Amino acid sequence: AAIFSAFLDANGTPDFVTVAPATGALAPGASQTLAVNFSSAGLLPGTYNRELRISSNAPGQPLIRVPLGLTVQDRVLDRFVFDPLPA
Repeated sequence: AAIFSAFLDANGTPDFVTVAPATGALAPGASQTLAVNFSSAGLLPGTYNRELRISSNAPGQPLIRVPLGLTVQDRVLDRFVFDPLPA
């Protein structure tokens, strides 16, 4: 069975992404779906980058690197109500 682990680089960037499951075992020829979740909670506007690294004991492909990016924009209002003061 191939053993894998998914981990994120730690380049001093905030934790805006999670991956599950973080580890597992697969039979030869099998596949595994990883849930990658992004959150902008607590982040200032800007671009945030990380790298997801998936390591395994599979011959010929011991490490897969997947770039991840998140752009946080200024708050966008769903609705704006303007109520002018009476004249």
